[in-house]
Formats: sequence, C-alpha cells, structure tokens
Amino acid sequence: LCLQTYIGSILAAVNPYQLIPALYDRQAVARYSRHHLGQIPPHIFAVANECYRSLWRRLQSQCVLI
Repeated sequence: LCLQTYIGSILAAVNPYQLIPALYDRQAVARYSRHHLGQIPPHIFAVANECYRSLWRRLQSQCVLI
C-alpha cells in the first residue's frame, strides 16, 4: 500500500482513513533520522528530518508549508 510519494523535496500523501500499524512508531522515527530524503521510501518523518538538517546546514531562516 503506497500512500506517499516525493515530488522533489515535497511529500504528497493520501489519508487512508484507517490505522496503519508501525507508520508512526519509534522505529520509524529512528529509521528516517538516519537517512537523507529519497534514500528510503517516502514518509513525513523524512521531510521533517530534511527540514531539521537544512536549519543547521544553511544557517538561515527556513519555511515549512504543511
């Protein structure tokens, strides 16, 4: 079941209106914190991690649109 995809650094997601086990658990957080955007399947944690890394790397104000 693929509910998310990347369009550049943008994440497009579909709400399945059902619980998906392990989608937002601690293991998912850990997995996406160790990879860069696009290295593993799309997920909101990957976008959040990329935003966080950009804050430190670019040392300037950032904007995140949700």
